[in-house]
Amino acid sequence: MDRAAAAAVASVPRLRRPIPRRRDAPPQRVDLVLLPERLARLGRSSGPGTGADAALVETADGAADPAGLAILQRLDAALGGAEGPAARLLYADTVPTAVAAALVFGLARAVAEAGRRVVLFDLAEDAGPLAAAFDRAPRLAAPHPLRELADFDVHAEAHGVVLVRPTAAALDRPLGHLAAAVASAIDIALVDHDLALVHVGTAPAAALLFDVAEAVDRVVLIAEAGDLTGTRLAGEIEVMSGLLPQFDRILALALSGSEPAAPRGDRRRIRRS
Repeated sequence: MDRAAAAAVASVPRLRRPIPRRRDAPPQRVDLVLLPERLARLGRSSGPGTGADAALVETADGAADPAGLAILQRLDAALGGAEGPAARLLYADTVPTAVAAALVFGLARAVAEAGRRVVLFDLAEDAGPLAAAFDRAPRLAAPHPLRELADFDVHAEAHGVVLVRPTAAALDRPLGHLAAAVASAIDIALVDHDLALVHVGTAPAAALLFDVAEAVDRVVLIAEAGDLTGTRLAGEIEVMSGLLPQFDRILALALSGSEPAAPRGDRRRIRRS
């Protein structure tokens, strides 16, 4: 972090209302069914209404999908959407990164459509699913506090979502540096935004997941509903519940139809330490 970025962080007033941490109750399960026609759009790499940034919120011809947005607005409420300003981290276990990215971007779009200001941090190792959204969106215009952060590229998406991702230089630094930079950026973002969504993809590096989790108010695991009955995932949930009081939601997906192939793209080197 350079001197300008450090000054920006130091000047941020701590206005966030702490969200009470869950201590004893198990994570709350929230169920969602993804229909085949929506999932199928993830397998197509271009065209209207396709890709991780469109599959759940746009129709096949590229128009806004009121039904899809309404579903995601209800999902946002179930994941704690009445709270704010707040930061929410979402990570996936058995769900393809393309599906997890579509859900996180869809939530961001739904929040923006409801008139709330939202920032989406994409920290997934696989840059493919949301790369098109960043490529289409122009860089955030100056002056803006997030523009002072040298570790991130910041874009302004057409529907009101601010998109943030680490620069190549930031990805070459130790994970601890990236996690600290993300924590500072979240504080800056929530001064004048209502929600920060942090997407870390599928099976993220443990160091990144745990370090960034310390900077957010809620942690959400995205998993296929059928896998939640397995002993491996049940054990992971038990461990996570014990280590992270912020972990209090499980988004259980019923994936109708075949799983889409993950879009091809450059691999992000976040696992590097």
